[in-house]
Amino acid sequence: MPTDMTANAGGGGSAGAGGSGSAGTGGSNSGGSAGTSANPAPLGPPPCTGCVEMDVPFVANTAAIAMYNFVFPATGVDMTNATVTWSIGTLTPSADVYVTPFAQNGTDLNYAGVYRPQTLLTAANGFSSTATSVNFVNVVLDLANTAPFGAAAATDAGAPATDAGADGGNAGGGALLDNGGMDKSRIVQLGLQIGSLATLAAPTTVRVVVDKIDFQGVDPSVTVARDRDFSDGVQELTQNTYMLPAGSTGPTKY
Repeated sequence: MPTDMTANAGGGGSAGAGGSGSAGTGGSNSGGSAGTSANPAPLGPPPCTGCVEMDVPFVANTAAIAMYNFVFPATGVDMTNATVTWSIGTLTPSADVYVTPFAQNGTDLNYAGVYRPQTLLTAANGFSSTATSVNFVNVVLDLANTAPFGAAAATDAGAPATDAGADGGNAGGGALLDNGGMDKSRIVQLGLQIGSLATLAAPTTVRVVVDKIDFQGVDPSVTVARDRDFSDGVQELTQNTYMLPAGSTGPTKY
C-alpha cells in the first residue's frame, strides 16, 4: 500500500542534494554508499517507445534507494498549487520494491522535502508487463493539498468552492498533508525514488520505466516544470548519485 513520508534530507549527489525516504523512514542526514550491488547482465529494451528506463541493482535484505530527478534554478520554482503525475511501469514487479515521487528545497532550507506516496511495484497496485507490453500506473505527488511553509498539517475548514487560498493552495479543501518543513513555493529538485525494502530476499535488478510526467497547477511560463513525454530524449531527467546503488543505470530513452 502507498505511504507518505516527509524529511529534512542531507546534501550530496550530482544534483547537489539528496533525500532518503526508503522503508517508510523519511530522510537521511548523511550521504554514503548504499552497499555493493550485484552487477546486472545486459538487459534488452523495454516493450515501450517514448519512455525512459532506470535500472537499479539491489542487494538482498537491504533498504536502499536510487533517485532520478529534475534540477530547477537555485531560487526554486513555485509549486504551491501543483500536482505532478508520474506514469510508471516496471518489468520486475515486486512486493519488496517501491517508487516514490518527491520534491525538495535547496541548501538554505536543508533540503527539506516530501516523499509520497510510497507505492509498491505489485500486481495489486496495477504493475504488470509482458514481452510486448507494459502497464503504466499513475502515481501522483500532491503539493496543492500540502500545508504551506510554517504551517502544520491540519484540517482545512474552507469548502472547496469558497476556499480563498489562506491555506497556501489547498485545491480541494479537507485535510492538508504534512510539508516536512518544506517551502513548496521554492522547489529546487523534483523526482522519483526507486527503493528496496529490507525484506527483499535475493539480489534483484529492478527495471522501472516512465512513460510521461504531467504537471498541473504550475505557471506555464516556467518551462523547467513542463510536461514530459520523452519523445525526443530524457528531457532533463538525471540520475542523482546520492546513495546510488552500484551499477545503477539510466535514465535511458527508448
